[in-house]
Amino acid sequence: MHSHPIPAFRPHRSWRSLGLLAVALVLHLAVPARAGVVVVDPHGGPGDQLLDAAIQGASDGDILLVKPGDYVSFHPQAYGLGFRSLTLVADGGGSPIVLPGVEVTSLPSNGSVHLRGFELAPDEANFDRSGLAVEWCEGVVVVEDCVLRGASARSIASFLPNGAGLFAANSKSVVLARCSVQGGDAGPATGQYTWPGGSGVQLQKASAALFDCTVLGGRGGDGDIITPFGAPNGGNGVMLVEGRIVVSGGSLRGGDEGDSTVIVAQPGSGLAGGFGAEVDEARLRDVVVTAGDVNGLGTPVPAIDLPASMLVSHPAAARSLSLPAPLREGQVATMTLGGLQGDLVFVLASLQPAFVPDAFHQGVLVVGLPATTAVVATITDPSGLRLLSFTTPQLPPSLPGLVVALQGVYFGSDGVTLGAPASAVWIDAAF
Repeated sequence: MHSHPIPAFRPHRSWRSLGLLAVALVLHLAVPARAGVVVVDPHGGPGDQLLDAAIQGASDGDILLVKPGDYVSFHPQAYGLGFRSLTLVADGGGSPIVLPGVEVTSLPSNGSVHLRGFELAPDEANFDRSGLAVEWCEGVVVVEDCVLRGASARSIASFLPNGAGLFAANSKSVVLARCSVQGGDAGPATGQYTWPGGSGVQLQKASAALFDCTVLGGRGGDGDIITPFGAPNGGNGVMLVEGRIVVSGGSLRGGDEGDSTVIVAQPGSGLAGGFGAEVDEARLRDVVVTAGDVNGLGTPVPAIDLPASMLVSHPAAARSLSLPAPLREGQVATMTLGGLQGDLVFVLASLQPAFVPDAFHQGVLVVGLPATTAVVATITDPSGLRLLSFTTPQLPPSLPGLVVALQGVYFGSDGVTLGAPASAVWIDAAF
């Protein structure tokens, strides 16, 4: 017998019941999860003080709608969210909104943070080197449709090493969906120290799940100078240091070796860990894993540098789910399901994210319990896509916003599997 966390299904007649189900979720479950909505709008100008004030003044559960502006020039350090349960959503109408990194620390076990639609890119002089840093968190951190870049040490005089796109330490539950993640690139030696490339994802005593993400290690430094941190190798796509990761879909690639490097330099592996006595674990499903390229006098490395005992490969194809954010009342939007032709899909909905590894269903359950079935659909197109249009329903008058965690469970020819998650950030039309 296999135990597994997927709840019993109560199918509804069609996906068009999404709106009514969402209202039912609000009426029955939302009383303790009311969210305020705060608009951060510098009208295209400097917005760092507005965003700082919004974060510091926010209450648990609040949604921050971040409009286009300059959040970097006058705020070189990362924005710290502390231990608050917040949702930050880029509301730029397709325009990128860049932040110099985000830090989440000491999030309690009943807390959650959502980040949606940002580019997190520290400047090379930023002492906060990671695009996203998650440390000492018991709660769930969910990142969707973001670009995470580690700081690059192109100017070696700063003596700052390259950062990771995502750095997580002593944290239990980090979820990335549909993100691009890259470690910082090193620069030329120019007679000084040169550096290794940063890891795309670095987990130290931390657990993460990646869905449909592109992860790339940073390029190694150019030149023959050995750094105090070792040879200027390319960064690993994913680096585990007593870490655990589940990856479904997407790709993991190591950073390239720099040019004109010494013979001991190497590119990065797509996935690395298991060094010394540490115990790591990686579960891969439908993922392309490759090492970086050799450009200098270095030697090739394996795509996966992890003991076989710490690696599990799941056979099923990856499945995807996406929808735009934010969703305003009355807005016509489209949910996109990706899978295989013939899949029957149940989309679960919950007001709380979760992080429950589920090897039997080849994934991680990201919707909290209790959950209900919001959508039932069959993928009939040979492309493997099903597009479901819906009109975002009205919220109750007392509720300005709500975040609903969604995840597909797919009944297909390769078994019953968990797909990628998505969050419906549902707000009053007045915002």
